[in-house]
Amino acid sequence: SVVKVLCQPGQRVTLPCLYHYEDRAHIPQLSVQWRSPHNELLCHYIKHKAFQNCTVGYAITYSPGSITLTIQHVQMEDFGAHVCSVSKRHEFSDSSVELARMSESVTSAPNSGRNQSG
Repeated sequence: SVVKVLCQPGQRVTLPCLYHYEDRAHIPQLSVQWRSPHNELLCHYIKHKAFQNCTVGYAITYSPGSITLTIQHVQMEDFGAHVCSVSKRHEFSDSSVELARMSESVTSAPNSGRNQSG
């Protein structure tokens, strides 16, 4: 199942990565790659080397069992499926998070509540 996150352009958003390697115990050797909808590498994190490299405007946050990607200012090209790849030694798991544009009609209704008195 794909996780869906809604936001609007220009907003700051955090995408969750779903993986189960650390449900029971911490794993010393772990690496994470976040890829954009265009398959560009946005963030790369290697736990045992304390290595972290992100494209400008993106950030990765790691704590055992929880990995997130933060997009500082969402652009149009950010909308789509982001893939989080988590690997440990010889195993890896991919999870997908879809960033979808929130419809603006939900947030504002300028015509409601107008009284016309003659």
